[in-house]
Amino acid sequence: MKIFIQRLTTIHKQIDEIYPKIADFSEWKIWSPWLIADPKTRINISENGKFYQWESPITGTGNMKIMEENKPSQIDMNLQFLKPMKSRSKVSFFLEPQGPNTKVTWTMEFNAPIFFVFWKKSMENFIGMDYERGLLMLKDYCEKGNIPSYLTFSGIKNVASKKYIGIKTTCEMNQIDKHMSADFEQLFAFVNKGFDDVVTSGKGMSLYHKWDMAKKITTYTAAIEVKDFPPKIPLQFVKGTIPASKFYCIEHKGPYRFMGNAWAVQMMHKRSKQFKANKGISPMELYHNSPKEVANTSDLITEVMMATK
Repeated sequence: MKIFIQRLTTIHKQIDEIYPKIADFSEWKIWSPWLIADPKTRINISENGKFYQWESPITGTGNMKIMEENKPSQIDMNLQFLKPMKSRSKVSFFLEPQGPNTKVTWTMEFNAPIFFVFWKKSMENFIGMDYERGLLMLKDYCEKGNIPSYLTFSGIKNVASKKYIGIKTTCEMNQIDKHMSADFEQLFAFVNKGFDDVVTSGKGMSLYHKWDMAKKITTYTAAIEVKDFPPKIPLQFVKGTIPASKFYCIEHKGPYRFMGNAWAVQMMHKRSKQFKANKGISPMELYHNSPKEVANTSDLITEVMMATK
């Protein structure tokens, strides 16, 4: 069964400025969507930058080799995974000038066992999201010279129980930002109308109840922690309690558009058995500050938390 993944972006730079950042693997250490998962990854890159090997308990073991180049419009690579499972894929980049900009398309194709048919859509979306994260970081690297996305691996924390009021929403994944912004506006407007005394910290948090990769739909609750439940809340609001538990925590510093890095890395750590998730408690984001409190979105601090057993 053939699997094909394709993602693209437009970068506001000339093609000659972008091509070397893809065709030289030493540049991948800056923008790779996988190397960010484990800063201790052992990497070996050839002197000409056309071959690299990696080894990590988080992302596994494998190598990539540039097989053919058609400068500056196409790069074909061979990707080989050795652990945790063996596979081989063809990876390609296509660069197309569009006036002062460049369209960059990233593809992957490989053959999967026939029984993977049940997970085909989810697999395409999972890998596709990694590609989207990589292209987002490549775009910032090319346009701005840096990537404002930094992870701190906090490990397991004991977290006390939390009461909250919130708004529960189901939406397409690409619509989360729009819906969540509106939800928090309603929540803080309610709290500011005489209920600010019940708020514990004033920090927002989001609980993720369902994440359907095949349908690209999520169900979440945008929430505010409270000392006690208000005597009356609007009909569209919900209330609940997060029980005291241990959480595996990863802190992200940077704009919300890079939050996919923290969540993807959290899932990589889970799959590599760095912790065992407690599925009875929804994973969540805890916002230590907000866009209204910082002059630059690069200073936003968000903690991604997943309950453990």
